[in-house]
Amino acid sequence: CVRMRFFFAGVVTVLLLLSIGVAIGYAFRGRAGPPESISPPTPPDWLRKHVISVEKKKVKPPSPSDSDEEEEEKEEIDNSIKKNSSISKCPASLRFGKGPPKTCRGPSDPLKKPASPLEKWFTMEMFEDLFPFANLGWGPHRCFPYSYEAFVIAARYFPQFGTTSTNKMYSRRENHRRDLSAFFAHAVQETGENNAGLYLGDRSEKEATDCFYRGGFYNWFEGGPTSSFLDPKNPGYSPEDGEKCMMGGRYCAESAELNHFFDCSKKEKNGERKNKTERMYTACYFGRGAIQISYNYNYGMFQDWLNEQEGLEVDLLSSPNLVMTKLDPPLAVMASLWFYMTPQPPKPAMHDIVMGDWNSGETNEEAGYSGPIFGPTSLIINNECNGEDEKNPGGPGESRRIKAFKWFCEYFGVPPGEDRMLTCKDMPVKLDMIPQKMSYQPDWSTTWRNQSCECAPATYGGMISYFDPDFYPARFVAFNAANKKKCEDSVYSNPKMMNSDFAPLAAYFSIGAGCIIVAAVMNKFRAKKNRLDEYADLPEAVKEPLQGKASVKRWITAHFHPNSIDSEEEDALFNVPLNGPAAHEYLTVRISETDDIPGIYSAVATTPTQK
Repeated sequence: CVRMRFFFAGVVTVLLLLSIGVAIGYAFRGRAGPPESISPPTPPDWLRKHVISVEKKKVKPPSPSDSDEEEEEKEEIDNSIKKNSSISKCPASLRFGKGPPKTCRGPSDPLKKPASPLEKWFTMEMFEDLFPFANLGWGPHRCFPYSYEAFVIAARYFPQFGTTSTNKMYSRRENHRRDLSAFFAHAVQETGENNAGLYLGDRSEKEATDCFYRGGFYNWFEGGPTSSFLDPKNPGYSPEDGEKCMMGGRYCAESAELNHFFDCSKKEKNGERKNKTERMYTACYFGRGAIQISYNYNYGMFQDWLNEQEGLEVDLLSSPNLVMTKLDPPLAVMASLWFYMTPQPPKPAMHDIVMGDWNSGETNEEAGYSGPIFGPTSLIINNECNGEDEKNPGGPGESRRIKAFKWFCEYFGVPPGEDRMLTCKDMPVKLDMIPQKMSYQPDWSTTWRNQSCECAPATYGGMISYFDPDFYPARFVAFNAANKKKCEDSVYSNPKMMNSDFAPLAAYFSIGAGCIIVAAVMNKFRAKKNRLDEYADLPEAVKEPLQGKASVKRWITAHFHPNSIDSEEEDALFNVPLNGPAAHEYLTVRISETDDIPGIYSAVATTPTQK
């Protein structure tokens, strides 16, 4: 019995050793080791960590869904290895400022949103490989506006970003990565280092290109790194430098409607500057962030969106530089993602264009401009449609966006799409010309009735969007009911908002159900009596005195400032400068009572060229 035990133990041992040998031979099949004179490369810590995590998943037979995700992760790791061989050849970029602070609280999410699925495959190592020169050359850093932590927190507020696949032209994996590629491409154009000097010297074009498009998230402020909008003593080398700006950086658009919804900072209007002799302003809405949101209306709409998130309260109109300094949550990336993910009729969201979840209209569709394409996204930021330059790196604008999109798609191993569809150059009908209803406005056809005021979709733009179900995804159409109520509330809270600087409107009075709409003739009458001499250069047909009803003058005088009317002798003549008095370009407006409807007044505006 003892002999038999030893015999069987020996057999088992031999079989075990043979199995191990076969396993080792199978694992290393077809692999040639490095020459004896060369030491095998040691993978970096981050790569070992990911390889180990992949191997651990193989222990348990994966489900089909887990297998797909594992395959994605393996491909991304392999892709990172390939690309990391290029970054070591990139020269150091110029650095501005003193660098990140030694300690900071870093990005955080007060709402503790759940992790985005994109975090499973888009890792910190990828982000740092793609943007090694972010933050004015110092690289991604949690104490600065651009970091992986800030990026993923911002992405959690937009669950569709990099996670949806709404078309059949591309696979789920391809759609996810094309979405990120589009966002990163626009960031390269808007805030990239864009160092054309990389193409000089003995560097190959491939090496120069790999370094050039790794320059995204470089700048913080418009015109950076040294922004002419800022104080020369604080030109933009610190996120806090954007607190004050020169006159050119105010970017404050004003109208009756804009002033109601997105009024530029009240403290600025009250003259509360830190030092009036500095000629600096605090209500500055020039470009900030990765895709550079600008103007008070964009800051205001982003502010409204933030405050709709239960638990957040941010006042960007009073403190617009919070876009660069606030890290709880991090707004520099979040503002740009909001702009990328949110439609502003008649323009769809860039994300929806890339996903193919948009309606381009019959004419564009016949020309091939429909579905998941990149080209029309360039129309949304700056209406750029100049196509792609032949040479590298080419010029700025749409060419850079196209080249960057193609580079990021190559990095992620996904197709960018047909070359013709990467530009909007040949798009027959541009986005702002596609006929659709796009904003809520007072329903003028019913305002004279004895009933509550109502708003209805209009075919012209405004500050309260209407999302036509034929043109926008259901998640935006769901906002229509609340937007309609917002419009109707604004009619009561500020009737004069229905006025317009250069669009004289009829004056409507409807007293019923508490509704009083005052759609005034003009909001601002800039031309005063002492400017009448400048009218001499106008065409004769425009210079001719146009007389209205004396009652109109009395009504206007009773409801508006006495100096609103140019001349004591002219009852209803208004000359409003379009581009300043020195330009001699005016609207000449005649107001008269209509013959068929007593009490309703019509206004006719004529330009110097009679158009």
